[in-house]
Amino acid sequence: MGADYNSSMQLGLIYQNQKDWEQAQRYFQQALNTDPNSDEVYYAMGLLYQKRGDNTQAMAHYQKAIDLNAQHFLAYYNAGNILAEEKKYAAAIDHFEICIRLKEDFAKAYNRIGQCFQQMGNFEKAMENYTKCLEIDPNFALAKTGLTQLGNQE
Repeated sequence: MGADYNSSMQLGLIYQNQKDWEQAQRYFQQALNTDPNSDEVYYAMGLLYQKRGDNTQAMAHYQKAIDLNAQHFLAYYNAGNILAEEKKYAAAIDHFEICIRLKEDFAKAYNRIGQCFQQMGNFEKAMENYTKCLEIDPNFALAKTGLTQLGNQE
């Protein structure tokens, strides 16, 4: 892995930020050709597909990132977001909980668990997770909103 890999990744990220999906994909593929075992590339490609609305491809790439690096908490987090978007709340919670086991202070994951429990009608668990999110990040607006929606004003 060297300059070709790094250059390809940087260009892929630049084009991804510009929403030039084809160019981004081309550069990520070049990086993958340089290092076929890079969880970083698979994660970046997962983001690319997720931003394009292709959740099937995004999930496949996140899973590959996880297969290569079981500690990739962001791959679990983003896969959980897709599952939550698809209303597969229990599976989403599983992903967010793995994310938290890998990175205990990841407030976003607690918030998303709260949102999933809220959607499932388990308001006690929702409040518990929103509260944990706010313990980590007292300014996390979505968790505050969630608690407000549940009638628990902070």
